[in-house]
Amino acid sequence: MCRDGRATASPVAYLTGQNVRTDRRRVRRALAADEISALLAATEQEPERHGMTGPERALLYRLAIETGLRASELASLNRESFDLAADPPTVTVLAAYSKHRRDDTLPLRESTAVDLKPVVDKLLSGERIFHLQACPRYAEMLHADLEAARAAWLEDAKAPEERERREESDYLKAEDSAGRVIDFHSLRHTCGTLLASANVHPRVAQSLMRHSTVDLTMSLYTHPYAEQQVDAVERLPNFGKADSKRQGREATA
Repeated sequence: MCRDGRATASPVAYLTGQNVRTDRRRVRRALAADEISALLAATEQEPERHGMTGPERALLYRLAIETGLRASELASLNRESFDLAADPPTVTVLAAYSKHRRDDTLPLRESTAVDLKPVVDKLLSGERIFHLQACPRYAEMLHADLEAARAAWLEDAKAPEERERREESDYLKAEDSAGRVIDFHSLRHTCGTLLASANVHPRVAQSLMRHSTVDLTMSLYTHPYAEQQVDAVERLPNFGKADSKRQGREATA
């Protein structure tokens, strides 16, 4: 109304947005690399769910993790979305389906393009690659595959003691002991976290994640893995008594 002259001032201009960090309804966690491998391997062997075969779902999860595409964006992809002969191969989300309403073209890994090619080649013009159901069912589908992957991992335990340790672990759980959840959008969080753990420059990660600010990429979409935290602590100077005595001897030598 202000822009076209129907009002001289905005009646809501004084309002400020809430701090999403203090008002988060759901705290997501990222999958670790070994969890991803276990999930994809198990899903490949699983039966059809929600109109998708196991290999189709595994390809969906892999593409979601490697590109950071949202569920609705993945659901929009058709034969024309992929340019697998390009260098590098790419996938494009049209502005009508992108959150910020512009065409987004993202690079694909060569190995992923190779696996996509036989699937894409079978599609008719305009035919979508993934036949996804309504959004609330994405998490339901993923949870079933996580459960199957965790069951296979538990079954693979070599001894009762190992089985007991595994049962106490949060590995591949849809909700861990800290209340953090894995839903379909967690695959996008996983993408951001893997980029950070690979030491990708924050501005490059921001570009790939298609965020408006670097702060959003680094604060909400990257989650430090436990082993990274342990490694970071181990890099600190050692102030233990034994080490302090050694450092003192070295200083006076």
